[in-house]
Amino acid sequence: MGYKRVSPQPVVEGGTGVATATAYAVLTGGITGTGAFQSIASVGTSGQVLTSNGAGALPTFQAATGGASSVTTTFNSSGSWTMNANTKYVTIIAWNGGGGGGSGMQNITGSATGGSGGGAGGGFMFSAPSAYFGASALTVTIGAGGNGGASQASSGTNGINGSSGGSTSFGNMSDGNGGTNGVGGQTTTRIGGAAGSSVSCYNSSVSTGAIGGNATLTTGGNGGTNNFGLYISGSGGGGGSGADSGTARQAGNGGPFNSPTAGTIILGGAGGIETGTIDGADGNDQATGTSAKGAMGGGTGGGGGGGQHTGGAAGHGGKGGFPAGGGGGGGASLNGTSSGAGGNGGGGYVIVIEQF
Repeated sequence: MGYKRVSPQPVVEGGTGVATATAYAVLTGGITGTGAFQSIASVGTSGQVLTSNGAGALPTFQAATGGASSVTTTFNSSGSWTMNANTKYVTIIAWNGGGGGGSGMQNITGSATGGSGGGAGGGFMFSAPSAYFGASALTVTIGAGGNGGASQASSGTNGINGSSGGSTSFGNMSDGNGGTNGVGGQTTTRIGGAAGSSVSCYNSSVSTGAIGGNATLTTGGNGGTNNFGLYISGSGGGGGSGADSGTARQAGNGGPFNSPTAGTIILGGAGGIETGTIDGADGNDQATGTSAKGAMGGGTGGGGGGGQHTGGAAGHGGKGGFPAGGGGGGGASLNGTSSGAGGNGGGGYVIVIEQF
């Protein structure tokens, strides 16, 4: 018996029942017995995904949605933040401003201290479901780093205190505080600025953080260290050194950021001395990437300024690293020469992590 070829081949005989099809288009089920299969209308464009349009409608290629599981927003200046509509969980990490260093005194040999270093800014960490934040924009206020004390131009004049660091806030959250100012130089030891406290809402712990270095009639003290675990703090500024026509005096180094396993992750600013570099070096900004290897901390302290020996100037304190590092104290000077100014503290910072 002969066989008659039918085109298109019916489905019951192993065919598709389709005479023509769009090149590269997806083949779907048909809607009648005679039209058992059909091509969708478009092959789409690169990057689109095939999306169901519900029962009774052909699927179509559409732009992909979602993809990211989290997003991070940072603030180093004040502004506002609005939560993404898809956010399920939010984590806030914030640093306050570091304290400014005090300026050095101007007086005779053996009677003038440098300014003390500013204390590190503290901060806070908070994490909660999205329901605690709401859909409206929240105000973000970034605490400024404190200003260093001004240089003193008149003989027999005490140094000027630095300014304390400002407080950072996020919505209704504002825990911890900025680093306390370093004290201006006088004729006796000047105590370094206190660190702002840090608060972790994970375990309700409060830490006092890293203080500024003391200033004496001779050498300056090193700024306090920020050890990993107090990651919501910076490091303290180094103390300025005294004025001495007989001996060049070394100022204190800014506090570093340390890890209990890796040691020092990032150095503070080096203290000054007239026989080398008299100005205190700036602190370093917080470590990220390869340097950090997962350890998060604030900026390190600025170095103290070296006191005047036989040269024509006293050293200024280094600026605190970003965020929250304390400024270094200024060096003392001999009568007739301006003293060293204190270094400014590092500014505040906020990191917002949204999880979808």
